[in-house]
Amino acid sequence: MALLGKWRWRLGKDHTGIWKDILESKYGSWRTLEDVKDSYHESWWWRDIRRITSGGQRDNWFSRNIKWSVGKGNRIKFWEDIWIGEKLLKEKYPRLYTNTILKEGTLGDFGFWDEDWWVWSIPWRRRWF
Repeated sequence: MALLGKWRWRLGKDHTGIWKDILESKYGSWRTLEDVKDSYHESWWWRDIRRITSGGQRDNWFSRNIKWSVGKGNRIKFWEDIWIGEKLLKEKYPRLYTNTILKEGTLGDFGFWDEDWWVWSIPWRRRWF
């Protein structure tokens, strides 16, 4: 389990590598590990990583023990990753999610630094009251 967890961690952590390019071209992003259903296109190795580290369950040993490091925010999806709290923001705030223009943006796309302060800039489809 530890070895499969390390592979899962490396898929999200490493920026480049031919091994990662090959896996992403065949299976998609490491985020597809959250999918529940098996596919006959998957290798046994990929299925094992998905089942042990995700398996469609948010409450598993891997998710409980891994914490996001925001950094520049260019690798964390604002709505589709659990980067704050225990739940995806699109699940926690579905009305806000449906009214945003940028559904697949990263955290860095939703604001900017103004000297020492972070200024949020969330693009909405309509004005809020």
